[in-house]
Amino acid sequence: MFKLLTGRGLRPILLFNNFKGSIRTIKSDARNDEHFQTVLSFIKDNQYKDIDFWVECDRKINSLNINERFKQVWTNALLRHYAHQSDLKKDDFELGISLYDYMKSKKVDDRNRLTILSAALRLCGERGSSETDRIDQLLTEIHQIADFFDVDTCQSIIIGLSATDRWRDGYRYLDMAKLTSHTLGPEFYSPLFRAALRFDDKKEVDKLAKALHEHDVYVSEKIVNYFIQKGKKWLLDLLFYYYEYRWIPGARQMELIKEAFVREGYCINNIEPRKSTCPCCSQKLLPLPKLGLTDFERLRRSFLKLAVERDDIFLSTTIEELQRFITFMNESGRFDMIVDGLNVAYAAPKHITLKQRAELLRSVINYLVDVRRKRVLVLGRKHMLSWPGKFMDEIQDKAKCFFVDNKSEDDKMTLYAALSSGRQTQIVTLDELRDHKYLLGGELGLKANNCFLRYGRELIKYHF
Repeated sequence: MFKLLTGRGLRPILLFNNFKGSIRTIKSDARNDEHFQTVLSFIKDNQYKDIDFWVECDRKINSLNINERFKQVWTNALLRHYAHQSDLKKDDFELGISLYDYMKSKKVDDRNRLTILSAALRLCGERGSSETDRIDQLLTEIHQIADFFDVDTCQSIIIGLSATDRWRDGYRYLDMAKLTSHTLGPEFYSPLFRAALRFDDKKEVDKLAKALHEHDVYVSEKIVNYFIQKGKKWLLDLLFYYYEYRWIPGARQMELIKEAFVREGYCINNIEPRKSTCPCCSQKLLPLPKLGLTDFERLRRSFLKLAVERDDIFLSTTIEELQRFITFMNESGRFDMIVDGLNVAYAAPKHITLKQRAELLRSVINYLVDVRRKRVLVLGRKHMLSWPGKFMDEIQDKAKCFFVDNKSEDDKMTLYAALSSGRQTQIVTLDELRDHKYLLGGELGLKANNCFLRYGRELIKYHF
């Protein structure tokens, strides 16, 4: 159930992941269980929630003909239920504290006690700065049990600290949580945002926004609401973060931001992307900075190296096919244009024939080679070789062609060809490479300055 780690000069360190997991399972099952609903109804119908009430409630639960596991952990599940309320009401807070006082009066082991303290700390943290004294007491008791905590307890501590003047201590537990979890969601950062915004600490908000970007954490609605609650100045900063770090807002977030600006007296109008000018103030939108030669060379070397060394960049491509493609590129030299053959051919309406698709692709190749005088590489799938020979033969006469297996994805090869050919090379496609931004940008360590995003904007010039 748990591990007890000891060492000379060290107090015990407890890890409760398995136990807390069982509590979460009971809670999620119990919410839809008639017995749990009976508990909630019983609590709602009784006005006084003192220790005697909880003793009676416990007695009633134990008299029910239900599984023993539920009887053992229903109080933990109920406390966590209140602690995880998205919009904690005063009545629910007082109910949760009353339940905590009852649970505290019972004799429990350290693992159960830490679970109770963690839930109570989260409850007080969500309530806010009015619970500072109780938060300090809970933190003291938690650290009397252990020095190192699982990811759930770390989150509760961060939430608790965020309601106090010592909120910056939350960074320590954020780092601790990273040791036991590969990925942390926005719920670990939102309490720190709340605290930094409460104290108008621009430096810390900048630091947190950058951390979201660097760790590829999406911006939650809760974080957006914290900015909105602070008014006009922070709303404008929020828009800057969206621009600077290429955050992608959901529809609900956009609605919240729009409504907030309307309340601040702004008018809302749609902007035509080609004009990039606000119809209200005539201010031009800032363009995305162009990719410099140094950044391009760094991006190119890193990606080509990764493509050779890592087998998960080309997930659906065999090693043999990848080696065949790399050899092909080494022997072929540089290209001016990389054409996504299948993408171009299927840009036409669905009802046209394969002959017409092949003819469309041939027309594009003729234009690039005969009119634009470009050296062209066409990337396609092997089944395209069965298309009408007249057109496919002409395409292969005028351009270099590489056909991958029908089950392979050729988009990463398109990137490989473009990057290995140089900065002047462009791609003809309808794909804007959005699916690869985080995979490649993150692994290359270049997300902080948006190298891959800027490269993608410059790379794809020809749409049809």
